[in-house]
Amino acid sequence: MFHAEEMSELSLLVPRQDIEAVTKAIAQKGVLHQIDTSYLSRSEDGSAEPWLDRIQEYQGFEQRILLMTGTLQTSEALAEGSDLTATLGSAELRDRILAIEREVMPLVRQLKGLEQRLAELQILQQRLRPLAALDVDLASLRDLSFLHAQVGIIPAANLDRFNSSLLHVPHVIMNLGEEGSGTLVALFGSARDREILDRAANSAYMAPISMPTEYRGTPAAIGRALGEEAEQLRAQKNALDLETARLRDAWGQPLAELLWHARSDLSLMRAAHHFGQVRDVYLVAGWVPTRRLPELVQAVRDLTSGRVEVDIATAEQAGDAASVPTTLGNRGLFKAFQGLVTNYAFPAYNEIDPTPLVAISFVVMFGLMFGDVGHGLVLAAAGWLALSGKVAALKGARGLAPILVAAGASAMVFGFLYGSIFGIEDVLPALWLRPLDDIMSILLATVVLGVGISLVGFAANIANGLRARDWRRVLFDRYGLAGLWFYLGLLGVVFAVATGVALPSGLIPLALIPPLVLLTLGEPLGNLINKRRPLIHEGVGLYLITAFFELFEAFIGYLSNSLSYVRLGAFAVAHGGLMSVFFILAGMMGGPSSLLYWLVVLVGNIFVIGFEGLIVGIQTLRLEYYEFFSKFFTGGGLPYRPLELSDKQTS
Repeated sequence: MFHAEEMSELSLLVPRQDIEAVTKAIAQKGVLHQIDTSYLSRSEDGSAEPWLDRIQEYQGFEQRILLMTGTLQTSEALAEGSDLTATLGSAELRDRILAIEREVMPLVRQLKGLEQRLAELQILQQRLRPLAALDVDLASLRDLSFLHAQVGIIPAANLDRFNSSLLHVPHVIMNLGEEGSGTLVALFGSARDREILDRAANSAYMAPISMPTEYRGTPAAIGRALGEEAEQLRAQKNALDLETARLRDAWGQPLAELLWHARSDLSLMRAAHHFGQVRDVYLVAGWVPTRRLPELVQAVRDLTSGRVEVDIATAEQAGDAASVPTTLGNRGLFKAFQGLVTNYAFPAYNEIDPTPLVAISFVVMFGLMFGDVGHGLVLAAAGWLALSGKVAALKGARGLAPILVAAGASAMVFGFLYGSIFGIEDVLPALWLRPLDDIMSILLATVVLGVGISLVGFAANIANGLRARDWRRVLFDRYGLAGLWFYLGLLGVVFAVATGVALPSGLIPLALIPPLVLLTLGEPLGNLINKRRPLIHEGVGLYLITAFFELFEAFIGYLSNSLSYVRLGAFAVAHGGLMSVFFILAGMMGGPSSLLYWLVVLVGNIFVIGFEGLIVGIQTLRLEYYEFFSKFFTGGGLPYRPLELSDKQTS
């Protein structure tokens, strides 16, 4: 919790004869986040493995299997008890695929041909639909020697202009009726005037309808013939569907296992392609959780009878913290809130994982703004239903379900504190206060909460600085110890002025002036501690001007960050106020004995739960991202993605 799991850098020098077995063993452990060392390879001696050729070969295997699974509509999930221990070479994998293809591929080709022909028939039927009322043999229109005929749809507004443009050209335009927003027409003219007729049709934006060349008869007769053929093809497809079901039962699991093997071997080859290689030795490098390192090293040594050279370095010894992958160990409710953090940025290896802090602060702030027993109960119930998977419409929200449950429970707690249930405030006693009746108290309480969250942000930033050994960040940053000193001094002065408490004359300068000096001289003092020269890069004058504006910006930041949390109280007041508006509207429709009264109340509650609940969630995220994270969280981390055999798991 709070910190990523400790990682170590592992480097292995592996003989060429062992590289495939070692790669598979590493993938089976599923703990090595690979580092690309292929830039070290030297293949001028011709010893490099043809990994790219093998990758392409296995990609072909994967596509052939997917073609069959797609046709048979089989699941890619592996059944319990599937034997995945055996290693299949490319020859055996190819032979097994061929054996299944001999039985499945004829069906694939038949189905593909049927589906293609049905699609063609559908297109032909669509072409003929506008011509259904035309009682003319289409073949006679195609076989005209001296006449040019064209059928198409022309915008109704262009019909007169079309006629006018052909005033001096012998022609006949037959109006065949309305078709959508245009007019279906048949154009006849001399074959020698074909180009003129076509230009006129194009200029009038006539959309020609191509007539099928393989059929004779009227459009209606051709349409019936097409329909009969389509019915025959559908009957054939139904028969093939029975065969598909038989093959699905016979080959579903074998195909799933072959797909797993193909993908697993493909992942191994892609990994090997990124190993460094010099002559007959490979360099395998990556990051491993320190606690899992001994078992991985021992497994590799046992497999190769000690033929590998092993080098281990800690993250600190590696020197570049940005290259160390981060693995987050959040569990339970915290795991759900982890997505809110990574949506903003992925934590770096050497900084605090703010997920637990976000989980607590998010739930508290949401409940404070949305405090109502009934509304919280609805949110919690919706989250529980989404989590259970019993409601199909809510399955898409399963990832957010724990957050909905926690936020709903928090809203219920604050609902009891406010004495509010579905906007009704004369049923439950207020265990703390009613926001509408005590606006100033709720606003002050949220400012105090905001100050507390800000202090947590200061502490987190100092902890990040200590972890990174960044002493300037710890001591002189605006959110370091000097900034904390100045912030607490400002709070003390504001509290004294607000309450009328007289402070000793020397206390205010002591609270404000030393931290101001430390913040002003932060850069040179930080460089002095870190033994860097020069202490000031820009010149003293420019530095002091920049420092003044940075101090002013820090002061405004402290003030705005703290006051931003007033919106918590404002939304708590707005929540109660909005419900009171709906009760006023309901009262105008009649008393509580009126059905219309309760209908308005119901609509009001639905609106508040849906619309205001969304707004409150957005505001809570805004406070997390812009007021809280800005103090300590930079992100930019590299997610930990270990090399594994396959991303497909057994069901």
